[in-house]
Amino acid sequence: MATTKLQLCLAMFLLAGCASGPAALEKLAGAQISTIPVASDAEATHVIQNKVRWLGFLFEQSRDPYYGTEKWPAACLAANRIGALRAIPGGTISLSRLLMDQRRRPGLCPTAVATEHVLLYLHCEGQTAVRELTAPASSWNFGEGDQLCR
Repeated sequence: MATTKLQLCLAMFLLAGCASGPAALEKLAGAQISTIPVASDAEATHVIQNKVRWLGFLFEQSRDPYYGTEKWPAACLAANRIGALRAIPGGTISLSRLLMDQRRRPGLCPTAVATEHVLLYLHCEGQTAVRELTAPASSWNFGEGDQLCR
């Protein structure tokens, strides 16, 4: 009986250390996580849609409204990749790869002060918050995030 309890404890320890769900995000090096309270899964989807739409407007506004020319070079706009809202097993996600400054503000071109970051919006079904995470792209090890709500 004691061996069975020991094996169970060991298994629980290993599973906790190898977590791939939302709790694993908190262990990500350099990550900053905030939460946005929501009342339902539908509201969470709406919140993420609005965040993605705002990012789209940020980069659309980089074009001169009168002449229609780019204020930023095409390479700058290509370096910022906005992730669309999509369903994943057990939730909803948007994963963007953006150039950010030291204060983690998006909308920059490649410079000495801009580094690539991951900007994640994640909501797992039945939870009361949308997680907003920014982390250096070099520390991101969750691929496209499809397993984050498991």
